Amino acid sequence: MVLFTDRFGRRSMIVAGGSLMAVCMWIIGALAYTHPPVKGDGMSGPQLASIILIFLWAVAFCFSYAGIPWIYCSEIFPLDVRTLSMGICTATHWMFNLALAKSVPYIISDCPPGTLYFIFAACVSLP
Repeated sequence: MVLFTDRFGRRSMIVAGGSLMAVCMWIIGALAYTHPPVKGDGMSGPQLASIILIFLWAVAFCFSYAGIPWIYCSEIFPLDVRTLSMGICTATHWMFNLALAKSVPYIISDCPPGTLYFIFAACVSLP
């Protein structure tokens, strides 16, 4: 990760990774909305494309949003408050992960197909 960060720069990696993640989520949402899964049917072409796009999204996430924010957090705070500040950043990160993990099952069961992906795409697309 450090090799890529030093070579391409943090900002360009965040922008490129976020853009690719947004495109993947918009397409997956559209595919899920227009071609919802049917019980008993095999895997269709749009479902296979969605799986491939999820893997592509994961690669983009790993090269951008997964590590670079932690680098920023560890560098922006002064040494005398860095430990406390990193603790607050980590706690906030895990609180939002918990909220996401608790809300996703309700979104999947109560909303039309593709809604979850559109929400994720909107979050990544917003400046």
